Amino acid sequence: LMRLAGKPARIIDFDEGLEIERTVHAMARSFEEQRWIAVR
Repeated sequence: LMRLAGKPARIIDFDEGLEIERTVHAMARSFEEQRWIAVR
């Protein structure tokens, strides 16, 4: 979306994307189980 607005885009590499994915899954699991989840 930033590129469409003529601004620099934020490029996310594979490792950063994987870290984001792990975090999102931990958030969903934490919500489902109603407890804190360790993100590794």
